[in-house]
Amino acid sequence: MSFEDKTAEIKKNLQCAGCGAPLHYLPGTSFMLCSYCGAKNEIPQMDVTQLTLNLTPIPIEDYSAALANKKVDVLHQETEIASCTNCGASTTLDSHIVSTNCPFCASPLVIDHHTERVIRPNALLPFGIDYKIALANLKKWGKTLWFAPNDLKYVLDAHSVNGLKGLYIPYWSYNAFVESEYEGERGDYYYENRTVRDNDGKTRTIQERRTRWRRTSGVVSGQLEDILISASTSLSQSDANKVNSWNLEKLVPFDEKYLSGFLAQTFQKNHQDGFELAKEVIDQEVQYWIRRDIGGDEQRIRDYDMELSDVTLRYILLPLYMSSYQYKNKTYSVLINAFSGRVYGARPYSFWKIFFLVVTILIVLAIYFATTGS
Repeated sequence: MSFEDKTAEIKKNLQCAGCGAPLHYLPGTSFMLCSYCGAKNEIPQMDVTQLTLNLTPIPIEDYSAALANKKVDVLHQETEIASCTNCGASTTLDSHIVSTNCPFCASPLVIDHHTERVIRPNALLPFGIDYKIALANLKKWGKTLWFAPNDLKYVLDAHSVNGLKGLYIPYWSYNAFVESEYEGERGDYYYENRTVRDNDGKTRTIQERRTRWRRTSGVVSGQLEDILISASTSLSQSDANKVNSWNLEKLVPFDEKYLSGFLAQTFQKNHQDGFELAKEVIDQEVQYWIRRDIGGDEQRIRDYDMELSDVTLRYILLPLYMSSYQYKNKTYSVLINAFSGRVYGARPYSFWKIFFLVVTILIVLAIYFATTGS
């Protein structure tokens, strides 16, 4: 099927069966909603057998082949892309969108629809909450900010209504079996009595904690599933870790219908770069296994290795609501996990509120010490 025929088929699938108007995915359901006539068009759901088959992780070397254009027909597709001239974020848009703001930096997004060949995601997690719930959660979050400038709530109200965007973020999800041999030391606490003399000349007995160390070695192993690495350079891994409270059992095979009405970013970090970050996560987990295996009250890891096997991955899309706002010429971003509804955001602090709090504490302490004579 040619790209033109494929595009025509996708557009047809995104039109209401009753009136032909554009359809938008209705978060938390398996329907697409027609904003014109209100009709609900169901998205066909795959049975468990098909779902398992389609979401089976792919060996990492197969992705290497795909990026080298050896499996173009299987993994690649062509799609329309709009790029932000300010921060460089690349985003797929509905074809009817003519203007919007970049969800990452709040800059006006220059819409220049052009086609690019991109890797087709294996799966996605559909939006679980709608725009109204996300906006309500954002406003609740704004009211809980301690030491925020007084006018911040007005800035949030002004920017959140127009700036809140539903966006699918690309992730690499890695699986691996890990085995590690290690050498270390186990420390067990014990206590010794010691007599000490106080300033008044009296003696008393105290217990001092000491540690008895002994060398140890062993082997740990285990299967690690769904190590999530952000494939977006616009969403740092540290920010991605803050919102990573996903129920990946709710993943569905990739279908453009779930994207209708939302933005979707294409991956900017390839699977090989992502795997280097995944190995850092694996390393931390292996150290945890080793310390648990050593046991005792303290542990020292002297040397260990990591043998990885059966490394596989999936390219998936996960849903966020994002809002970027500017306060005193500085840009702050707010992320809302569109599955759980939790809000994570950067915010400014009021210097004067913190200053007066510190001054108040110092005054209270000064009064206390003056009245007690200490």
